[in-house]
Amino acid sequence: MSQKLEVLTYIQKRKGITAMQAFVDLGITRLASRVYELRGDGHLILDYWIRVKTRAGREVKVKRYVLQSKGKK
Repeated sequence: MSQKLEVLTYIQKRKGITAMQAFVDLGITRLASRVYELRGDGHLILDYWIRVKTRAGREVKVKRYVLQSKGKK
């Protein structure tokens, strides 16, 4: 299975993905590149920033990618 298909399947099943999830769960280190390719294939993938805590307890922002719901623009 290609990395693009792995990312698309993950987003569909889990309702979104972050770079850390892509690395830990799929072994993919260049999530933004796979999302770019999926968008080029016509998939409407939205992104937004979320706040997460690091192991040290510091709050940082990371990007989360989701598929746009059908019927919404």
